[in-house]
Amino acid sequence: MKIINILMQILGLCAISFVSNVLSSALNIGIPGSILGIVLLFIMIEEKWLPLEKIELGANFLIAELLLFFIPSAIGVIQYQEVLKNDWAQLLLAIGASICFVVVFVGIVTEVIVRVRESRNA
Repeated sequence: MKIINILMQILGLCAISFVSNVLSSALNIGIPGSILGIVLLFIMIEEKWLPLEKIELGANFLIAELLLFFIPSAIGVIQYQEVLKNDWAQLLLAIGASICFVVVFVGIVTEVIVRVRESRNA
């Protein structure tokens, strides 16, 4: 029974992903469907339209198996060893800058969310 729940929840997450990809293509808004899907999922959970319990098992399963999703990327990197040898400094700089950007962005978003929640509770 638990496996059926997990599969149904994963199917629901896939449906949200599919709908967000269709919306992104149809509206031509310049936002990838994956990002739009995450935003839609966040809004549905935050507004209590979608209780977290309805996707929690499926999401936890996908997170537990996340490493499997990176294997094709790792194999792809092996094909570009020459590029890595020649341009390693530029790649390292780009990766470092990207990490810094993400850390700063997540920090700012977290601060905004905390302030909004504190203002709601006040």
